Amino acid sequence: MEQVVTTEIELKTRRSASGRVAQTIRERIVSGEYSAGSRFPSRRALAEQYQVAPATIEQAVKILISDGLLFAEHGRGTFVAGEQATSKSRPGDVMPPRAAPRSASAFTVGIVSSSPLSVDIAWNNAVIRAMEHSISTAGGSVRYAPEPVDCWTVSTLLSCIDSLIADGADGIILVAVRGPQDLANAIHGVRQSRIPSVYVCVRDERVPLVNVYYDFRDAGYVAASHLVERGANSVAYFVPYAARAYWSEARMAGVQEAIKFAARPVDLRLCLEAPPVESCDDSGFGDRFHESGAYEFARCLLQDGLPADGVVAANDAVAYGFMRAARESGFVAGRDYMIVGFDDEPQSRGLGLTTLRPPLERMGREAVALLSREISEPGHTMRTCLKSEFVARASTMAFTRRH
Repeated sequence: MEQVVTTEIELKTRRSASGRVAQTIRERIVSGEYSAGSRFPSRRALAEQYQVAPATIEQAVKILISDGLLFAEHGRGTFVAGEQATSKSRPGDVMPPRAAPRSASAFTVGIVSSSPLSVDIAWNNAVIRAMEHSISTAGGSVRYAPEPVDCWTVSTLLSCIDSLIADGADGIILVAVRGPQDLANAIHGVRQSRIPSVYVCVRDERVPLVNVYYDFRDAGYVAASHLVERGANSVAYFVPYAARAYWSEARMAGVQEAIKFAARPVDLRLCLEAPPVESCDDSGFGDRFHESGAYEFARCLLQDGLPADGVVAANDAVAYGFMRAARESGFVAGRDYMIVGFDDEPQSRGLGLTTLRPPLERMGREAVALLSREISEPGHTMRTCLKSEFVARASTMAFTRRH
């Protein structure tokens, strides 16, 4: 009788959860329950069936692909190859070529965006482009949720995620960097799907998901600290009512904190325009409207002279409006006063505006890195806070304090 030798690696594989699931599926393939050439069930469906995490199913599938029982086709999904890796193979069976095993980082990512992918929403697109580059460089691929995804209800999210899983997604990244979403629904939908996921947003939501976000408060702190270091004796935070949004309030808090802990006394003035009687849209992303509103507000403010020798504008567009009104009043940025904006819009370069650039590309790369870890080592609820990139230009660097 032929002696069967079981290696230590095989024993460890059988003892692991993914190994046990792989063995069960192997037996079902051999029995003919999964017919050769048929599409293999989705990871989510198998995770529910076997009552294990999607990452366990993914590892089991990798084992079966490595054994030649399954094969993956780019853009189509995973399919049953047949019995070629078992002792029950029959002479003359014709089997598909064996798929090469993927590296640990070469996974398929499903992306659900808070804005239609066909619309040029600069912040979302910058994050997604960085994710695409990271995934492609690692040998993986990207799948996208059907458009438009403008309402994150539980049913909408589950439908999107199911579609992406059926298309071979190993994990999901939710991208919502340009404004708040129905967060409770997003969390519930993702957790219900039981697939490794990462949530990308613009503020610390304290969500029970792996999360990447941008620190607006720190950006305000850095902006005000730079003005103090450059010699400002007084700092004004300037914002028209149109920009009174959560990101503006967070930046203002950072400015206040920087002045509070400055090494020397610095006067702080909050130049906050009172909102009109009628309600206004506080989403805060109509840049041209911001510039127009800032210009009108600055004209009134500058009738009494400059409010401070250092100005922190709520964003770059608000800075444009202030600088235009200041020029008309005879004040030149970098000569008579300093000014800092946020977001590093393209026009800021030509105007020489010192600004803080949001870490959008880094957010995309970090989201992919966190998803990779979540797929290979599920259960880590992490939050990564990324800070702005400071860009110094003439509006502050050319300033000489007058004693």
